[in-house]
Amino acid sequence: MTLERTFSQLREAARRRRAQEAPAQSRLVALRRARRALPSLASLRLASGLVLFAYAGMHLVNHGLGNISLEAMAEGARVKRIVWGNPVGTVALYGALLLHVALVLAKTIDRRSWRLPPWQVVQIATGLAVPALLLPHIAATRGTEMLLGQEVGYRQLLTLAWPNEIVRQTLLLAVVWIHGCVGLHFWWRLRPWYAKVAPYLGWAAVAVLVFAISGFVSASRLVIAEDLPRRFLPLPAVQAIGYWTAEIRLASLLFVAALGAYVALRPLLDRLQGQFRVTYRGERPMRASYGPTLLEISREAGLAHASACGGRARCSTCRVQVLSGQDLLDPPAPAEARLLERISAPPDVRLACQTRPRADIEVRMLVNAGEIYDPASASDPYRWGMERQVAVMFADLRGFTALTETRLAYDVVHFLNAYFDRVARAVEGHGGVVDKFMGDGMMALFSIDEPLPAGARKAVAAAAEMLAVIDALNAELEGELETPLRIAVGLHCGPAILGRIGGGLAAASAFTALGDTVNTAARLEGIAKAEDCPVCVSEALAEAAALGEGAGSRLTADIRGRRGDVPVRLYADAAALHAAMGRTVAAA
Repeated sequence: MTLERTFSQLREAARRRRAQEAPAQSRLVALRRARRALPSLASLRLASGLVLFAYAGMHLVNHGLGNISLEAMAEGARVKRIVWGNPVGTVALYGALLLHVALVLAKTIDRRSWRLPPWQVVQIATGLAVPALLLPHIAATRGTEMLLGQEVGYRQLLTLAWPNEIVRQTLLLAVVWIHGCVGLHFWWRLRPWYAKVAPYLGWAAVAVLVFAISGFVSASRLVIAEDLPRRFLPLPAVQAIGYWTAEIRLASLLFVAALGAYVALRPLLDRLQGQFRVTYRGERPMRASYGPTLLEISREAGLAHASACGGRARCSTCRVQVLSGQDLLDPPAPAEARLLERISAPPDVRLACQTRPRADIEVRMLVNAGEIYDPASASDPYRWGMERQVAVMFADLRGFTALTETRLAYDVVHFLNAYFDRVARAVEGHGGVVDKFMGDGMMALFSIDEPLPAGARKAVAAAAEMLAVIDALNAELEGELETPLRIAVGLHCGPAILGRIGGGLAAASAFTALGDTVNTAARLEGIAKAEDCPVCVSEALAEAAALGEGAGSRLTADIRGRRGDVPVRLYADAAALHAAMGRTVAAA
């Protein structure tokens, strides 16, 4: 009884302790959720940058109107003032400017490693140059209007700028535009649609810049040719502008010099604060000081470390498993916490680009870059994989093994190439991409660069055309085949990981898809064979393609290696597929 009473007392004590700890734990959970809901610094930097880019784009177009006339330029300025000159626009513009500059400077000052890809160097350099070039311009325009009550229109501005300031103004336009375009490029580059439109956007960006610079020069010459007194500002205003701009340029140069000196001396200051060891499993220990992220520490040590997004917590390629020292790490920031939650990462997994160790730590890379990490290929989103909704086709030529036993090897190769050429044309003609050929089988992808419903419908149309290809081959080889050729096609759609898988020289073009959607499509091809039916379409793809009812027979398939059955539709011929798509055979 004594032992039983003791256990009862221990259980009661544990219950009371849990009851006391419950409120604290619930507050901690609520605090973590609230912290994750807050916008991250990266999102604030992006939002403020988008506001500034919108203003810069409108400003450059306004400059470009100088190629037409001074009146067109003045009308563009009037429209720009309507958008940005009201209280809301003014607060948004200058608030975004102050916030963006502050966040960029904070990120630059906090950076410990300068071993960066070239695009990040360009973005940082142009970003630091913008305030030094832009602040004197703001002082000469808005400053004069606000402090002296003297309106500075385009005629007055062009008179001041031509010809001595024209180089500085051209440089300002180019630096602002390049900085914004680089930021947009590396925000959009992981989007599935971006690769298709990137060349056109690049040429459009160049055209806007050339249009703006040429308009500024043309308008300056037109103003000088007018020789009107109203284009001149009063002498006190000109003197004040000259004084303000000179002082601001000097302060900007001193600030940039101080920033450069601080960045150069930062490693020495970090070493004076004390060092600790960072050990990557299988690598030699590295000495580090508090401040740099794990990704920066890796780069400083020359260790290959994958980072597809450039260290912005937009991908998980830099993730590591913390083997020891996790209790001394700061908790994940909102951006990192959201990404880790999205990929269902365990508690000991962190993003190297967001984790700043401050004591001895041992980690293991979960995405081993090794020799595949080439900064030149870091801008290729497919090198690290991206998730897309795709339609997947698997097709297999039935009875081909028996055909090869009675034919010469050269004849078999010739026949197989003829078959693959025709079915590949059918796939590509409907917007698909042949992923690979496997013996007498083929895998194709649809919806890579378009919405899933359109790609799913094109996949069904391609399958119908492939059945027509088989009929044509049977007609051509009539008398040479003991049994007609047949084909088995499996079609399914859903999320898949698209990426370049492989090594060596073939890695650049080894584009493929991975995931449950691909495995299911391959199994549906097997269902088509088992049911002696040429085409097996999953219900998911049939709904995405808006296939009509009644043309195919329904079946619930048990897919090996997959939880749950998959409802499918079986189609006996091309006519049934065309009927399901609402077409006639003649129209096809």
